[in-house]
Amino acid sequence: MLSGMKSTYFFKFLFVAVLGGLFAAFIHGDEEKWNRLGREAFLAYQSGKFDQSIASPAPLVAVIVIVVLFAVGLAACYEFCGFMGEKLLSRSQGKSELPNSAVERP
Repeated sequence: MLSGMKSTYFFKFLFVAVLGGLFAAFIHGDEEKWNRLGREAFLAYQSGKFDQSIASPAPLVAVIVIVVLFAVGLAACYEFCGFMGEKLLSRSQGKSELPNSAVERP
């Protein structure tokens, strides 16, 4: 079916597609929530968010460190899922094939 580098790319693509789907579901759920709560609730929430984080931002160094750690963690998760997908595929392909002794009978 898939072999070598192609299987790694397949599982990486599959993982990105799953992450994209989860992110889209999160955004859609958030939009539904604010649609249900209404405009005034959304504006009140955004006003509170502005007062908490945007009016007094964190130091630049802290933001850089947090974003870099998040990016490294996301890249590590991405690579790990691709690696595990490849291992699972190779393991399932190995089990489905019969050993030569079972196939050849004199």
